[in-house]
Amino acid sequence: MRVKGKIYPAKHTPIISREPYDQAQSVRLSWNKKPFKYSDKPFIFRGLIKCAHCGCPITSDLKKGKYIYMYCTKSRGPCEGLRIREEELLEQIKNVFRSFHIPENVLAALKNQLAESVKAKKIFHDEAISRVRKDYDLIHLAGLGFAGL
Repeated sequence: MRVKGKIYPAKHTPIISREPYDQAQSVRLSWNKKPFKYSDKPFIFRGLIKCAHCGCPITSDLKKGKYIYMYCTKSRGPCEGLRIREEELLEQIKNVFRSFHIPENVLAALKNQLAESVKAKKIFHDEAISRVRKDYDLIHLAGLGFAGL
C-alpha cells in the first residue's frame, strides 16, 4: 500500500485476487491508447495520411457546413504543414491514378476475385443468420415448454 510516497505492507484481506485486478488495470490503462476509429463525420482520408513535415496524423475539419479542410494535428509541436481542401487533394490523387495502366487480364482477374469475395461474404452472412435463427428458435421453444421438440 502506498501512502504519501512510502510503501507499507497491506494488513487487510484483498476483496479480489491479483489476477482480475491486474486484468482490469490493463484494460483501464489501454482505453486512452486505442486509436480513434469512428466519428460522426465520415471524412474520406481519416487515419490514412501523415504530415510530410513532421509525421503527425492529418486531420479533417468541416467549415461552413460544406468545405472540408485537412491539416496537421501538430501533436509533436509546431509544424510548417499547410491546410489543404479535401477536393484539391482528391484531384491530385485522381491524377496519380490516371497515370496507372492495369492490363486487361489483371483487371479481369481482380474483378473475378472481388466477385468471389462478395459471394463468400454473402454465404457466410446467410449461414450466420441461419445459425442464430436456429438458436433463437431453440431458446424460444424451450421457454415455452416445448424443449422436447
